[in-house]
Amino acid sequence: WVDLRFENLMSPHTRYESSWYGPINILLNTYFPASDHFMVKPQARLHRQVEGDEPRTSVDSYGVPVQRRNNDDFPDFLVCSADSALHTDIPFLILEAKRDALQQGRGQPDRYLDWASKYQDAA
Repeated sequence: WVDLRFENLMSPHTRYESSWYGPINILLNTYFPASDHFMVKPQARLHRQVEGDEPRTSVDSYGVPVQRRNNDDFPDFLVCSADSALHTDIPFLILEAKRDALQQGRGQPDRYLDWASKYQDAA
């Protein structure tokens, strides 16, 4: 039934990106199950890393010191390997749902890649 839902989402009457979220979540959890130590994070916050001596820092689930800012990104989905520890997740897939290539969102992939490269440097 999920295959048919994806087909139906291709209808020109499907206007909202959020209509894709449920089926995509099912698909990602099917291919990356929790039983194999994967975690699908819908709307995961990509915190900016702490630079210098900044007060009120925290450590994100990837083990990187961060501070919450208003310009953090929220991709539609992030998939990581995970276990019971709170700071050892390893992200390996960032997915941004767009119905077609002309939709808004230009620049998002570049920001996600920038975040991932800085994460790799810090981890």
